[in-house]
Amino acid sequence: MQRSRALLGTTAFSSATLKREETKDKKFLVDHNKPLIIPFGMDSLEFIGTPLLPGGDTSQVSARTPLELWKHSYTSYFPQEKSAAPVKQADPTSDATYDETVIDAMRRQREEELERYRKLAEKRAEDAGKQSGLHMLS
Repeated sequence: MQRSRALLGTTAFSSATLKREETKDKKFLVDHNKPLIIPFGMDSLEFIGTPLLPGGDTSQVSARTPLELWKHSYTSYFPQEKSAAPVKQADPTSDATYDETVIDAMRRQREEELERYRKLAEKRAEDAGKQSGLHMLS
């Protein structure tokens, strides 16, 4: 609890980022079975290190940055599927997969209200145009 409080206090009230020399005495908690405690500024890919690769050999990977190396590692464990451009519906509200009767009824009601408002606004604009035209003639 004390470490969490100190970490939150440093993050919330300290304007300068912590350097590695300043955090050497800080405790890290990176056990995946417990809550992670990693001091602010220490979560860079360079500090984390190299990822585990299936073959274990990083010399075969053509990554120039740590981010590219992590991307390669991720895609080797979780192969990405090549797919064509996703087909998008013109109106996603008409998709039967996400049919919700209550929400659809409310949406229809709102669309009807909006249509009535548009017609009323058009009528008012026409009346205002006629009124200004009458004032110009007289």
